[in-house]
Amino acid sequence: MELTVMYPETFTEPTAEERSIIDRFHDLYYRAWLNGRGTKDILWFGRHMWKCPLDLWIYQEILFELRPDVIIECGPHNGGSALYLASICQMLGTGRVISIDIAERENRPEHPLITYLLGSSTDEHITSIVKDFCQGKTVMAILDSDHSQAHVAREMEIYANLVTKDQYMIVEDTNIN
Repeated sequence: MELTVMYPETFTEPTAEERSIIDRFHDLYYRAWLNGRGTKDILWFGRHMWKCPLDLWIYQEILFELRPDVIIECGPHNGGSALYLASICQMLGTGRVISIDIAERENRPEHPLITYLLGSSTDEHITSIVKDFCQGKTVMAILDSDHSQAHVAREMEIYANLVTKDQYMIVEDTNIN
């Protein structure tokens, strides 16, 4: 399956001045993150999540508009983002979160709309569980686990086949390496 990036018809490449501003923003944003500030300070009901607040705003807009039955989340870390997504689903009255991580973490938030799976998001056993769960449902995916090129490419291959028409596959942290 070939993946394409689609831009709105009004998209134009940034000017040199705009590119300079974008580059400075990324530098400041990630320098703050590496120093323990920025997105590491974001909480949802007291739970840490390493997400950009602007992304979270867009997530709720997408969920409100598209109302997927299942959100596959790869790489929840401490689980704050899984709780955020489940909370939005609960408010909307639809949706569940399947959250996949390689590490068992203490005190991940519990919620009736979250199912945690322990293992690699590209492991055949994990993907077969996810495929079974998604059968006949509308599916969105958020990829935010191992950020290496090979791993992200493999996740995209696997989950592109599960994401349903008119839903999104979101690949986070695409500008870090």
